[in-house]
Order: sequence, then structure tokens, then C-alpha cells
Amino acid sequence: MRLFLGCPIPPDPARMLEAWASSAFPQNVARTVAAINLHVTLAFYGEVETEPAEAMIAKVTALRWNPKPVRTGVPRYFGRNAIGLDVEGLLDDPWPSELIELWRLQPQSERHRDPRPHVTVARLRPKAARPTLPTGPTLKFALAELVLFESRLSTEGSTYFPLARAGGATHHE
Repeated sequence: MRLFLGCPIPPDPARMLEAWASSAFPQNVARTVAAINLHVTLAFYGEVETEPAEAMIAKVTALRWNPKPVRTGVPRYFGRNAIGLDVEGLLDDPWPSELIELWRLQPQSERHRDPRPHVTVARLRPKAARPTLPTGPTLKFALAELVLFESRLSTEGSTYFPLARAGGATHHE
């Protein structure tokens, strides 16, 4: 299963980010990420076998999480086709050792990814030229949850399924 560690974006800022991305990038250039799927990516693990995934679930569940105030920053490209915004504030305070340990579980093959916390708001369509990125919105909000997600790919885009939430997190559906 494809796993990543992230923080869901609260509904109001998620809707604002989706609306901005929809207006900033024409449909023939990029596919906007639906508000329900917007999250701040902290670590991408790629394909993980069942046994290590179960250990990661236990580690996430045991981790204490307190809401973190953040703000969206500069728009940029992440990887080949992801258009996102930096998320500032998550690195202002030292991370607990348990969270660093989870971050370090990323396989070497995935460490080429930009390590900065970010939210992907759109993905370029195949063969689309990279447009100049417009100024993004500066939104302030709190990340109330830390979640280990499974990412299932389809032709319409990825769907994310929460596998574990850090202890102390406020649960939102």
C-alpha cells in the first residue's frame, strides 16, 4: 500500500485553496485537488508492505499531537507535476523524537522529494507546459490532526484513506 504522513487542512481554508487553484489553473493545464483531499504532506513512504505498515500505524497512534498554527506560503512545483504551496510554521518548534523517527522511515528511494511541508493544490496534466505560478493566498489555520494515510491511485486522481491518527488529535470527518 502507498503511505504518507500528513495533516488534513480544515474545511474552510481547504475550500479557499481549492477555489484559488481552480481559478489559477485552467482545466486543460492542471487537475485541481478537491478540498476534501487537501493536506500538508510531512513524509511520503511510497509502497509499504503489511508488517512495516502495521508498525507505522502503532507509532502514529502512540504519538502525541497538539494543533500547530501554520500559514500558506510561496507557490512552487513539487516533483514532476505537483503544484503546491509551502506551509510555514510546522518547523518553527522542534519536532518530538517520535515524529523525527517517523519522518526518517521514508525509504531512500523517496528522499529525492522536496522535504518542505507543503500542500499540493493541483497536478499538471500529461504533456502540459509548466505555467508561471501566480501569487498564492496567505491563509492562517491550525493543523489539528497528524494522520497516516493510504493513497489509492485511479484515473481521476488519488483517494486518501486514514489508517491512523496521532493520539490527542481532534478527529474530523
